[in-house]
Parts: sequence; structure tokens; C-alpha cells
Amino acid sequence: MDQAGGKKDFDTWLRRAWSAAVRTAEAMGRSPIEDLLDRIDRLEREVTALKKEGETGIDGRLDRAS
Repeated sequence: MDQAGGKKDFDTWLRRAWSAAVRTAEAMGRSPIEDLLDRIDRLEREVTALKKEGETGIDGRLDRAS
């Protein structure tokens, strides 16, 4: 068995497989729906943070007047 030739064949196969994987990953861009869902998640976190901030008030005391 020719081990040197086998290693070269494996190296070539591995390089081609890696290149194909990289091209596939580059081709998979984010869809507009994914961007929209990320924006909604971020806005929901911001609203939650603002609600918590409004409950405690600016000076850190609970604001239960309302």
C-alpha cells in the first residue's frame, strides 16, 4: 500500500471538503425574518428593562404611587 499517495489523496479530499463547507456557510446568509425576530427580541428586552426601571424609580426606591 502506498501510504504517501494515500495521505496526499486524503489531504486533497479534506481540503475540498473544507472548501465546500466554507462556501456553504458563506451562502447561508441571514433571512429578513431572522433579522426581524432578533430585533423584536431586543425590543422586548429593552421594554422589560424600562418597566423595571420605572417600578424602582430613578433613585432606586419603589415607586408604587400608580
